[in-house]
Amino acid sequence: MDTDKAARKEGAAPAPSSARQANENDSGGVLRDLIDKKRKSDALSSPAAQAQRPATPPLTLGQQRTVEKARQDKYSPPKKSNHEGKLIIADDGDIIAKMEADGFGEHVGSRSQAEVILRQMYGRGFLEGDDNRDRRVEELKKMVNPSETCIHERAIRFVRLEGDILKGDRDATSSDVPRQPWCSIAMAYGHEEGDYKTDEGCEGWNAFKDYGSKFIQRVQRAGSCFLHAPAVLQSYCLKGNAGLQVVDISKYARHSFSGEKVSKYIIEDKGGNAEQELRTMIDGERTSSVKFKMGLMDQTKNEYPNELFEQLKLYGPGLIHYFAIEENFKTASGFGSGGDVHLECFEGTFATTKEMQRHAMVLVGMRKVNGEWRLLLQNWWPNLQLVEVTPEYMASSGCFLVFVTKELWEIPCMFDRCDHEYAEAYIPGTDSTATYIYERD
Repeated sequence: MDTDKAARKEGAAPAPSSARQANENDSGGVLRDLIDKKRKSDALSSPAAQAQRPATPPLTLGQQRTVEKARQDKYSPPKKSNHEGKLIIADDGDIIAKMEADGFGEHVGSRSQAEVILRQMYGRGFLEGDDNRDRRVEELKKMVNPSETCIHERAIRFVRLEGDILKGDRDATSSDVPRQPWCSIAMAYGHEEGDYKTDEGCEGWNAFKDYGSKFIQRVQRAGSCFLHAPAVLQSYCLKGNAGLQVVDISKYARHSFSGEKVSKYIIEDKGGNAEQELRTMIDGERTSSVKFKMGLMDQTKNEYPNELFEQLKLYGPGLIHYFAIEENFKTASGFGSGGDVHLECFEGTFATTKEMQRHAMVLVGMRKVNGEWRLLLQNWWPNLQLVEVTPEYMASSGCFLVFVTKELWEIPCMFDRCDHEYAEAYIPGTDSTATYIYERD
C-alpha cells in the first residue's frame, strides 16, 4: 500500500459540521483576527523590527571580485548555501580554481555564455566532491556544448541568459495573454451576479473576494508548473499582509535547487515536486514549522464535495498536485472565436495512465450550477488561465490537494521576489509525484 496516500487519507480535514460550528461560534472573533493581523503586519514593518534583523556581513575580497565580474558582464552573481543554510555570494577564487581543476580553464576570462554557465554551476556548488568529479565534468561539458542542443538550451534557460544578461521572471503586462477578463472572472466567481454566479440560495466561494488574496497571473512558456503553483499559492496565503509578494521562480531555481535537482532538470529534462517546493518556499532553510492539511479527494464519499467546500472556507486556496492531463484538457482554450474569454468546464471521469503528463495548479473557488458543485482552478497556460472542473473529474485525475494551515506573513528573505501582478518564466519541467508523508495538526 502506498504509505503517502494512506497518510493523506488519515490527514483529511475535519468534518463540515466542525468547520461550520467553529465559524458560527467565532462570529465575534473575526474583528479580533483582523485587528491582530494588522498589529502583526505593523510590527513586522516597524523600524524596531527591521533593526532586530541580523545585519548582512560585509563581502570578502573574493566575493567582491565575483560581484565585479558579474557587473562587468551583466549577469547575476552566483550564490550557494553556507553551513547555516543561507545563500551567500560565491568566492571568485574558488570558482576559478574549480573550473581549472576540472579542465575548463580555457573558459576563464572568455566572457562567453559557456563561462557564465560554468561560473553559475561552480559558484552554486553543482555536484561538489571528488566522488562526483567524472559525472560533474561530463554533464558540464554537455551544458556548454552547443552541439548538445536540448541540454545546452536548457542550461542557458536555467541561468536565464537573454542577450548576455542574467534575468529572473519578467514583467509581461503587455503580453499576448489578457489580464482584465481573467481577473474579472476570478473576482466575481461563485457569487450571485455575473456569468459565473452560484445557484440562487446556494453559497459560493473564491479566494479573492472571500479570503482576501490578491489576484495575480503567471504564464509558463516552457514547463515550470511545479514552481508556479506553490509560488502563487504562497502569495495567496499571504493575503497582501505586507504588499504583493511572489517568489521569483527563475532565481529560486537557480539558487535553491540542489545539484541533483539541477542535473535532473537540465540533463534529464525532468521537473519537480510542487509539494516539496511549497514547503521550501514557505520555510526557507527551516524544515519543521510548516503544517499541511491534505484535502479530501475521495469521490466514493457522498459528502466529498461538501467537505471540500468547508476546507476551502477554513484554510483558503489549495495546491493541486500531480493532476493527470488528458487530451481534451491539454488542447482546451478559454478564447472564443471572437477573442472573448470564457471558462471551459470539464466533467465526468477518465482513466489515467503512466504516460500522462502531470500538472500543478491552484484551487481558488467553488460554486453550484444546477445543484452540482464546480471547482475553479488557476492554470499557467497562455490560453487557459482559469478552468472549471467537476469534483468527479478532479478526483479521477489522481491529483492530491494540499492546504497550508500555518498563517503566513512574509516570504523568507533568502528568496528573490518578482512582485509583478503578471509575469512569465521560461523554466522547463513537469510536476512529479509526492515523495514524503505530511505533518498533520
